[in-house]
Amino acid sequence: MKKLLFPFLFLYVLFCAAAAVAQSNENDIGTPFSDATYTAKPSVLNGDPAYRLVATRFENWDTIQKLWTRTDSMHYFYTPDNLLDKVENYQYSAGKWSNSLRETYTYDGNKNRTFLLRQRWNGAGWFDDSRVIYAYDSYNNRLLAQSQSWLNSAWKDVTRSLYKYDNQHNRTEWTRQKPQNNAWLNQLKYIYQYDAAKRLTIQTTQAWDINSSTWGNVQYLTNTYNAAGLRQEELVKIWTNSNWSNNLKATYQYGTDGRLENTLTEIWQNNSWNDFSQHQYEYNKENLVKLAEYQWMANIWQSHTLYENAYDVHNNQTFQRYAVGERALWRNEQQIFSFYETLTGIAFGAENELDFSVGPNPSTGVFTVRYSNPSDRLKRARVTDATGRLVVDLPLNSVGTETIDLSQIPDGIYQLWLTTRQGKRGTKQVIKMTRE
Repeated sequence: MKKLLFPFLFLYVLFCAAAAVAQSNENDIGTPFSDATYTAKPSVLNGDPAYRLVATRFENWDTIQKLWTRTDSMHYFYTPDNLLDKVENYQYSAGKWSNSLRETYTYDGNKNRTFLLRQRWNGAGWFDDSRVIYAYDSYNNRLLAQSQSWLNSAWKDVTRSLYKYDNQHNRTEWTRQKPQNNAWLNQLKYIYQYDAAKRLTIQTTQAWDINSSTWGNVQYLTNTYNAAGLRQEELVKIWTNSNWSNNLKATYQYGTDGRLENTLTEIWQNNSWNDFSQHQYEYNKENLVKLAEYQWMANIWQSHTLYENAYDVHNNQTFQRYAVGERALWRNEQQIFSFYETLTGIAFGAENELDFSVGPNPSTGVFTVRYSNPSDRLKRARVTDATGRLVVDLPLNSVGTETIDLSQIPDGIYQLWLTTRQGKRGTKQVIKMTRE
């Protein structure tokens, strides 16, 4: 995304980064090609659990020739257990594709990622660039993510993340450190608090003061939720003159069907909240985001960025176009094509099947999922209707049981798809029926 010519852009970036940190549990270190030179990252919704992403292709708009030009692509390879085994990036130049970057992954017996190796292509072969080492507790909660770079024929520490959890397996602390004088020096710490429904309510960011060897406050983020359990407001405060001061606020507005329609961001100036930016969303008939428009305030609302998405009949996102400018004069910037393959015919052993129960079933909308293996940890729940349309997509983070609230969708027969962080999958039919 190009820079906005706005004096408080850095505050908005800080706000977005804080929100991303608050919601990220697995990708804080080791996202594929997170340090690649290109800026494009696929924003892909794999709507049908029976399919998996195999490739993405990126194209940029040539403003001189007025046409799309290929830039790079990413290919995804999987283990027989459907775990991501390798990701390769290819650059397009002079009419041909060339190797550029590669990541390979290693997993433990519980299918937690334990090792990531990033390599670059030097024209003749692959050479090591960086790596990440992970460690977990007996509940498959990540405890450590340590990144290293290959320098002068040896691995050198770059950064380390340490994590803590409560007895509900919610992450409560994330401490980031860097090496200094053969020891680890604290840098940043994120502290999380949750409500009874395991929703993040408070995130505090602290920075390490080298002189006093103590943690100092930096940022304080709070989330509030509406009666339907949807996030309603996100408030960011910063530590100023030994007090928390208002900084930014995001308000989420939903339609009667529970779909997010607008996100309004305000900035605190002159002791009052002032409009700063907003995101507006349009959906297709399958309730998937078709258009997402970003606007910013400069005396009046001005359009700045547009994302346009397309999907296949299985609700897998196949296309995204990114454009900038004004509503009537959108200028192409980039487009991304995504390709999938079916999982049918791929051999999965019994160890990859999630054994779980759902009750009560039928239900007025609240279903309790129980599964017996204590090493399992749910990652995502998807609910499809009788036509295969995705109606609910929920990130999960629990062990043993999980409550799934479907009270906001119409009565009917649905298919519940569950996946765990270890790669297990399972599906059951559920009936949502409101009693008279």
